[in-house]
Amino acid sequence: MKRILIDLEKLKDPYVGLGEVSLRYATALAAKAPFLKEEGIILCALVPPSFVGYWGNAFTYFKTGFRSRYFPGTMPVFDVWHSLHQTTGYDPACSARKVLLTIHDLNLLYEKTGWKAEKYRRKIQKKTHRASVISTISAFSAEEIRQHLDLNGKEVHVIRNGVANPLEQPSHAPKQLPPEDFLFHISSLTAKKNTHTLVEMMRILPEKTLVIAGNWQTAYAQQMTKRIEVLDLKNIIRLHQPSAEEKNWLYSHCAAFLFPSLFEGFGLPVIEAFYAGKPVFSSPLTSLREIGGNQAVFWENFDPEYMAMTIRNAPDFNQSDAAVLARKNYASQFNWEKASEEYISLYKAMLEEK
Repeated sequence: MKRILIDLEKLKDPYVGLGEVSLRYATALAAKAPFLKEEGIILCALVPPSFVGYWGNAFTYFKTGFRSRYFPGTMPVFDVWHSLHQTTGYDPACSARKVLLTIHDLNLLYEKTGWKAEKYRRKIQKKTHRASVISTISAFSAEEIRQHLDLNGKEVHVIRNGVANPLEQPSHAPKQLPPEDFLFHISSLTAKKNTHTLVEMMRILPEKTLVIAGNWQTAYAQQMTKRIEVLDLKNIIRLHQPSAEEKNWLYSHCAAFLFPSLFEGFGLPVIEAFYAGKPVFSSPLTSLREIGGNQAVFWENFDPEYMAMTIRNAPDFNQSDAAVLARKNYASQFNWEKASEEYISLYKAMLEEK
């Protein structure tokens, strides 16, 4: 029997970013476990203690913690170790015959400067040298990896993330109910999300309401709060850390989704909005033009008047049945069933190589 370990340590925060990716991917993979076992492949999972047994007998479970992190030699040897993201603190060097490293993005090279950026690059480079195979989540990220890292001849495999359909998930309205036809933005509310441009834009759209959801405790968000107060903007609703159910409701009921982000390795919220059939106004930067495809409306600059005009000139946000269906059909290509099948093919290829 061959053993494949999936590093799911980010499940310590399962409803944010990489934690949600880990949860969704492992759930899709667990459904394949019986068939893989018939082929002589056992799936293993490195998980926080609270997730031991979460998927029943689909996985053999190993706990994250001090021992497995700082004494990796205590772990058994796996035929393939899949590091599901590049920031993992767990080292497969002593415990894997082959390593698959998934690099989501290299955004920190732009967010940091000088020696901090180079320190981050070297850290990822070390993991890249150790890896047998590299994968990433978009063609944009693949090109960034080729440009900034020495791959020593290794191919970069592009396997796009799946995205959960918010219309198929539990939902409920937030306590502060927005008016009908509200605009919606959700992010971590850090500088790279460029959300302040939406605040400036709303000065020019007094007839519309914008819900901005995320962590309003960040330094960047607190600066936006001050700006909203200085401008005395009554058409912005600040929603702090919405639950998954609230987020799903907001996608389902908004008139349009706005996403002016500067750096994205993928841009998951764009596809979530498309699943809900909603128009998306997006930055064209990094991976977003690729992910938004022919369905998003792209701002070519962040001048507030231009951004507002782009929204005003969208005829009723094109909510025709045909437009809504086109967005939903476009989003349907981003699913975890497809992603898990592509990763399984990669695992099998790695197992077959000598």
